[in-house]
Amino acid sequence: MRVAGILVLIWMTGAVWAMEVKSTAPGNLFVTGKQLHFTVTQAKAAVHYRLIDYWGRPVAEGKVPVRNSNADIRIKAQPPGYYILHCDDEEGNATEVALGVVVDRKGALLPREGRVCADAASAWLVDGEDRWRTFAHIVRTAGIPLVRERISWGQVAPDKQQLDWKHYQYVADVLAQQGVHVYQIWHDSPAWSHPDNPSAHCPDDLRTVYRFGREAASHFAAQIQAWEVWNEPDIDFWRHLSDRYAGLLKAAYLGLKDGNPNAPVLQGSLCVGVQAFARHLFENGIGEYFDIFNWHIYDLPSNYPRTLQAYRQLLAEHGLDDRLAWLTEAGIGLPGTEGANKRILSEENQRRQCQFVPVSAVMSLAAGNDKHFFFVLPDYLENGIQFGALRPDMSPYPSLVALSACAQLLGVSRYVGEYPTGVEGASAHLFSTPRGNVLVAWSEKPVTIRVPADKRTVRVANIFGAESTLKAEDGGVQVQLTPEVVYLVNVGKAIEKSVQPAPSRVGRLPMNKPSRVVVVGYTNLPVDKGRDCYLFRPGESFDYTVEVYHFGDGTASGTVSLLLSGASAQPPQQAVQVRAMGRQVLSFRVTPNENAEEIRIEVRGNLGAEQASPSVSYMSRRR
Repeated sequence: MRVAGILVLIWMTGAVWAMEVKSTAPGNLFVTGKQLHFTVTQAKAAVHYRLIDYWGRPVAEGKVPVRNSNADIRIKAQPPGYYILHCDDEEGNATEVALGVVVDRKGALLPREGRVCADAASAWLVDGEDRWRTFAHIVRTAGIPLVRERISWGQVAPDKQQLDWKHYQYVADVLAQQGVHVYQIWHDSPAWSHPDNPSAHCPDDLRTVYRFGREAASHFAAQIQAWEVWNEPDIDFWRHLSDRYAGLLKAAYLGLKDGNPNAPVLQGSLCVGVQAFARHLFENGIGEYFDIFNWHIYDLPSNYPRTLQAYRQLLAEHGLDDRLAWLTEAGIGLPGTEGANKRILSEENQRRQCQFVPVSAVMSLAAGNDKHFFFVLPDYLENGIQFGALRPDMSPYPSLVALSACAQLLGVSRYVGEYPTGVEGASAHLFSTPRGNVLVAWSEKPVTIRVPADKRTVRVANIFGAESTLKAEDGGVQVQLTPEVVYLVNVGKAIEKSVQPAPSRVGRLPMNKPSRVVVVGYTNLPVDKGRDCYLFRPGESFDYTVEVYHFGDGTASGTVSLLLSGASAQPPQQAVQVRAMGRQVLSFRVTPNENAEEIRIEVRGNLGAEQASPSVSYMSRRR
């Protein structure tokens, strides 16, 4: 990825004059109580500057002399917010710089329990050691406690003989040095793991998955707090069906836990809701092979609770309704229309992104997620759609400052419930925090609501965390709402009487006892990914393969049998004997019933004390 510099080029009489403005703060992200310091180079005569806030209001201006084409700008400390610094010299050259001011954490550690987090993918989206250090500093300064990173198995293991962690080690180091907690995901496989099928995702031998998981978790045990196995396997990030993904997840889980038993494992993030892939995946007995339920959504935040509730119902059907849930990708894609390669968001879309960020986090936590991850921090343009909260030069959009404020005010919190505003289009949600009850409110259009308060004054923070005071009258305060959220901080207890309480639900990490024997069934028939099924022809038999792995000690002996509906198998059962870290491949011949429209095959492995979880495949009649 090519990254533009901080220069803004101004065209004058057919020539280009580059005035460069640099700040002393990495990523132009300052903290409260500290002076804003900039250096200007390649300027002519005196430089006039103006600092404009998010709402277009001038907050500081002045003129500084130029010596040897250089100037020094110092502006007094500013409250939390997003600002644009405009600079022009006396010959008409001009430039502007985006910057943010966030609450100074004064060296406080980022809380492991922090709930407002972000996808970073900085190992892939940030280029170069200096920029990785800048990025890590931005994350810590913004107070984002946990980031979702990426690693490429294929890049780490270019061949079977070596593991080269390359820059992934450096990224892990710089994030750890800044106290940023990290959870990691991979969603590729090296070409050597499936040499006869270059387009495949699933390795031919799941023992390679186990070994990579074990080595990766062990290598990064001091730096990676959790692991995720594949990204969005319910769509084309995974070309196979749920039966083979379930096998990969089971092998990876055992390897990751053997490498670091203290790091929770998330199943591959589901992103299309409770459809065939998700239903079939849980029929494949994955319940003992993940610790935290993991999902994605790109939709209106108001739809988050309904979507998670559907997932919760699916989990409950399989006895897993007590699992923690993390929403690990929730973003808003907006077209890039400005700057080089049209990567930059317009001012209007910057506002839309900024307004979305805290509303998304609030509705995610209100839905019942334990952690919420905004997608994504670095500049990321996908098919002309920009998702990043940072510009290509790593200066902030307003959304980064809004995310920082949300992490500061709601990062350690418990959702209490929804406060009925009584005004159409206005929403408000109450959280219990270390600073007392915090009400977060916003409205589609400017309105005023009244909120109960049992205090004389209430602190109110704007979308960026800048605080002011509201006076209470007659047991309440009047609050003006807009699409930019406001936070009523320590609003008191009186409001709780009016809140519609959230259902109590205590999620926890499970005490899983996964079988060390993994069975995986599949066939090479054509697939319908959307329906998560293979396509069979009436009257045509086909081969069905079962792989049996033993990731434990000693030898596992017993039988593997097929339970079918809509078809028969020859043989229906086979004996197996698999040594430690061994693999046995079985073949069954399946014949569809004459009028069968659908076939369900469940693989059952009975190997003495090692009762394997099932593997389930679905087939539909090919038209």
